Parts: sequence; structure tokens; C-alpha cells
Amino acid sequence: MRRYLVLLYVALQVIPCLLVPSYVENMSLQNFAGRNIPVTIALCLAPFVWLFEVGSLAMILGVAKGFFLKARGGGRRIGSLLFVSSMVLAVAAYFFVLCASWYLFSATQTFLGVAEARTFAFASDFTNLTRLMSASEVMHLGLAAFVSAVSALVVFLAAPSIERWSDLRGPLGHLRLQGLPVLLFLGIAFFGYSKEGRTTFWPVVINQTLPQYTLFIRPILSGAPTLLTRNELQINKAKSLDTYLGEIQAFPRKNVVLFIVEALRADVVEQEVHGVSVMPFLRKLAQEEISFPRAFAQAPETDYSQVTIYSGQYPLRSSVRDLHSDNSYPHVLIYELLSRLGYRTALITNEWRFTKRVTKSPGLDLYLDLEFPIPPELQSLVPNSSVLGVSPQKIHPAHLDQLKLSILEHWLDMPEHGNRPFFACIFLYSTHFPYNLPPEMDISSFGDVDLQNDANFFGYPKQLAVVLKNRYLATARFADSLLEQASSSLHRRNLLENTIFIVTGDHGELFHEYGEVTHGGRLRPEALQVPLVFGGLDKKLVVAPREAVVGHVDISPTILAALGLPPLDLHQGEALVGDDLEYAQSLGQRNLFLTSQGFIHEDGVIRWPWLFTKNLRSSATTLLNLAGRGEAISEAEEAKTREVLEGELDRFRAQQLSFYALPPSVRAEYSPPKLTAIGKVLKGHEK
Repeated sequence: MRRYLVLLYVALQVIPCLLVPSYVENMSLQNFAGRNIPVTIALCLAPFVWLFEVGSLAMILGVAKGFFLKARGGGRRIGSLLFVSSMVLAVAAYFFVLCASWYLFSATQTFLGVAEARTFAFASDFTNLTRLMSASEVMHLGLAAFVSAVSALVVFLAAPSIERWSDLRGPLGHLRLQGLPVLLFLGIAFFGYSKEGRTTFWPVVINQTLPQYTLFIRPILSGAPTLLTRNELQINKAKSLDTYLGEIQAFPRKNVVLFIVEALRADVVEQEVHGVSVMPFLRKLAQEEISFPRAFAQAPETDYSQVTIYSGQYPLRSSVRDLHSDNSYPHVLIYELLSRLGYRTALITNEWRFTKRVTKSPGLDLYLDLEFPIPPELQSLVPNSSVLGVSPQKIHPAHLDQLKLSILEHWLDMPEHGNRPFFACIFLYSTHFPYNLPPEMDISSFGDVDLQNDANFFGYPKQLAVVLKNRYLATARFADSLLEQASSSLHRRNLLENTIFIVTGDHGELFHEYGEVTHGGRLRPEALQVPLVFGGLDKKLVVAPREAVVGHVDISPTILAALGLPPLDLHQGEALVGDDLEYAQSLGQRNLFLTSQGFIHEDGVIRWPWLFTKNLRSSATTLLNLAGRGEAISEAEEAKTREVLEGELDRFRAQQLSFYALPPSVRAEYSPPKLTAIGKVLKGHEK
């Protein structure tokens, strides 16, 4: 086959990899910076796969061409023509399947496999297509079929004729060379990794890397985790939202303001620089109101944390990175529920494009994502017209956060809202790496903040850690000033006394602890432990003690309890306040589960004082004592602790993945698994 046609074929395979936005986005998330080594190798082997593919197709059509040329006589010539036509049509159908696979990926982030063959039976009925697809989509489908047929014909014409068995030696030799690297990779991946390790990258390789892998490798080597049967799942029937709302009587209609601060570590709240508090407002609020020093994010990254906070559910739903392409699982976001109860609702944030697949909801009166220019319909809320039409990337992060507060104030003052209670969530982003210094703030007290060398989010020299930590603390001071400004703004409007004021971080941040930096990687305490402060709670409420182990998954249930609303079946977290909290276990035995599906795949569980983590690619485990990290225990005690916590973690993972793998029609009737109840030593909240 001519070389230029081979190169053209490879180029045509590369084009969708570069031009399908969801593919580029998916690969960047499933394979952060090429650190998912098996996925990186699978991508590097793509040219071998394409060469093997076109060589195989050319050989098949070459055999058909040779059979046609050798045919003599009318009957044999007609038979050979039918055979050639069927082979060309088969290759055209294969090309069409590749086109359909890319189309499916753009919609579902997974390629077409043999298991989806029923799609072809559906598509063979043209009335189905015209009923469910627009005219332009049907036209595109026809165009794909035409291009596939022409491509198959071109390959047929370019393929060398194979008339004798000896003619196969050359093509078969090339195919062996092209297929050997792929076979070696499959062998290493299958035998060189544990079963748990394979389940973290294998689904990406066989479902989301190349359509050829999905078609031919997935049926042979499936890396799917072992799922539990319906009877093994610890799930209960869930009330419908309408039933839940119908049972609600009168309740204190307090406002709720929730601040999520990017990368805010718990220890920053109490930290001082030269005897001066870094976050004086939040420190005072934590001392005077309700604060939980043992609060942890369920994931060391923003996307999973935001969804966990709003949903009250753990983020682990798949053995691969969840890009929220399927949100049919049962869930109700906190502002969706409050909207149904008559609240006006606002979310002013910075989000990943795939996060808003969950968070952008009809239950929001105001949704504003400052990752993108302010849309025309919301520009009336912006006090500073100079930022209109400007890309947010060109605005200083500190100014964007200030803009969020201004927009919130304008929204609160809109007369058409009347006296309705409100829920507002504001995400402050200026504390994100590389901690861009607020231009108008005096930062002289924070020491050396001059970043002379470029620092990379994924890693930087240890000598830069001091400078970057100083910059981080300066941005934390700025975030604290915005929290104080928001509180003062509510006070000026006579709203603060009737407002529950909540502050937390979306995750922590690392500054070369364990030799690691920033966030999104391993489940380290500094990347997980965050402040969690509730202000404005009813003094009569019973509150969990300060030493409680709590998480983001508890925020939505706690908001409902603080408003006097009944618990929601769909929540996996626990209310930390209430009128009468009774649980089966003691507080110290609570399991709080953690997940990282960013740079690495790792699960974790906290049962105070232990943090146990398990790397799902290597099966390596770690055990940290959070109460005294240098405290030694006997080998027997450590082995027993590891065994117990690993069993709990494996049970949690199996329950989560099995629940979300249920058919949507079945899953919709149940609430997610709730593996632990919390027993609390309760105390009255009297201040």
C-alpha cells in the first residue's frame, strides 16, 4: 500500500483526538500531565495500532482483489464480485463504526463497544433516526456513511493484490512488528499490576483512549471491578423529593451564606505572622461560634469537593475519574431543595466546565461562573462596567473575588425578591497557586514573597516553599478581609442575625510536606484538613463536640438540621446539629471516607486518630496517626489496625461502585449506601 495513503490514514485518525473537545478534556483529567503511565503508554502506542489496522484492512481487501482477478468465467466472476463488494462494505461499515464511536464519545465520554451492538439494530430502522435526530444530524450521519464508503473504496484500490499464499508473507511480517508492542503492553498491564491497580487505569484504556481499544480489547480483558449483587448492597428505599417536601411543617426560615475558600488549610486559621493573626476575622468567628477542628475534605481537589458539599454525598462513583457526564443518579443539591421551599438561591463561583454539569441547576436564581465572561443578562448586577466583556483570565484573582461580593450585595438588594429567605454560596479563588498577591494590600509583614523563579503547580524546588507559603498566607489574609466584608455587609442590611454564616475550604494545600506540593494528589492530612465554621446557629440546638471527625459530606445535612428540616434520605453525611441526636456508635468509631482520582488513584478512611490510605494502582498502603504522627505502636497493633481499616475501605468502595453501577431505573428508587452511623457525645450549645 502506498506510503502517502498510510500516512493520510494515520493523520485522519489523529484529527478527532485533537478536535473533539471532550476527548482532550477527558485525557487531561484522566491522565494529569502524563502521570497515569499505563494510559500514557496506551496513547503512545496509538500509531502502532493505526498501522496494524490499516495493514490488516489492506491485506483483507488485497485478498478479495486477488480473488476477483483470478476468477474466470461468468459465474465465478459474479461470485467474486459479490465477495469483493461484501468485503468493501464490511470495511466501510467498520469505518462508519469508528465515526459513530467518536460521535458517542462526544456525548458520553466512552467509545462504542461490541456490547453496544444493539445500537446498530436501532439505527437500522430509519424511522427511529428521524424521530430522535434532527435533520442536520441525519444528514451528518449520511455524510459519515458516504465518507466511510469512499474510504473503504480507496483502501481497496490502493491495496496490493494478493493472489497466492506466498504473497501474505510480507504483510503478515509487518503486522507482527506493528502488533508486538501492543501485545507487550497488554501483557505487562495485565500481569504487572494487581487487580485493584488495573481497575484504576484499565477502564480508561479500554473505554476512553481509542475506539479500537474499546472494540477489540475490552471484550477480551475487562478491568471492571467486582460488583456486589442487589441483596449485598446496604441501601434503603428513598422518599421522593415531593414526599419529603410534603411532610415539612413550619420551620425557621433563616438565610444561609456559605463561603468556600480555595485551598484553605485548617491550621491557617490559628496561624500568626510576627504575632499577628493571618485570619483574624475567621479566627474570632471560630472561637465565638461553632468550629470543628477535625474537619476534612472528601477529596484533595475543588471539583469533587464542591459537588460533595452541595449534594451531601461521597464523590466516589466510578473506578475512573468522574466527569459528571451521567448525573442520573439520585441526588438533590442543597440549593435545589431550598429553592423548592421558597428560598431565592445564588451560586457565585469559579468552576471546571464539567463541574457545572452538576452544579448549574434550574434551582438557582443566580448562577455566575467567573471562569467565563459575564453574560449579558447578568451584567446589571456588576457595579464596575470596566470588567464587562473582559476575559476573567485578564482580571486579577483578588479583583474577581471582590467582584463576587459586589455582585452578591447587588443581588441581595434587588427589590423584587421582597422578604424571601435566601441561600448564597460564594467560592473565593484568590488563594489558589501561585497565590497572586493582592495589589492594594500591605504584605510587608509576610516576609519574602518575591517569586523570582517560575514555580510549577505539579512540583517546584524545596527552596521555593518558604516564598510560596508566604504568598499563600498573604492571600489567606485577603480572603479573610473579604469574609469580614461580607459579614459587615449582611449586618448593615440587618440580615446577619437571621443568617447562618458558614466558612470552609475546598481542600488543603501542601508545601513540600512529604516532598509533595499543592493539591490534587495523594491523600495527605495537609491537603485534606480544612476549617469548618458555623456562625449564627440557634443557641438551643444540640451540637456535636469540637473533637468530632466531620467532613464536607456533613455540610448539607447540617444546614437542613440547623433550619429545623428533617434529614434527607439521599444524604450520606450526618447532621452535626439538631434537637435530639441519637446514633448507634460512639463518635470515635465514625468512618470518614476519602477519594483521590486526580494525579493518582487513592482511597482513604479516617477513624480517629488513624488515616489509612490505599493506592489503587500499586496496592501500597499508609497508616498515619493524626493525633500524634510520630507516636509509635507495636507491629501487631499496626497490622491489626491496617487490616480493619483496609476492610472498611474495601467495603465502602465495593458498595459505592456497585450502587452507581445499578440500572438507572433501579437506582432511582434508593438512597446511596450509608455504611456508618455516628454516635455522638452531645452537649448543649449555650454561649
